[in-house]
Amino acid sequence: MLRFSIREWFLLTAIVALALGWGISNAYLKSRMRATRRHAEVLRAALYNAGHNHHAQIHGMLNNPSFPTSLKTVDWDLCTQPIP
Repeated sequence: MLRFSIREWFLLTAIVALALGWGISNAYLKSRMRATRRHAEVLRAALYNAGHNHHAQIHGMLNNPSFPTSLKTVDWDLCTQPIP
């Protein structure tokens, strides 16, 4: 029959706790990275649309003041939100 000393039980407990903590921390970090990546992709699209609108308005005003521009929608609320 195997007999373990208290030192071995403490070592086993510490190893299991470290592995469990690392796993939980890693899962949390991955979920935050996915949320940040999604936010960055949507923000990049919104800023691209804003740049397109600026260029279209400047180009339209310089060439013809009555130039009808097709402006893309920009979600400014998203641009002011903090990155998760």
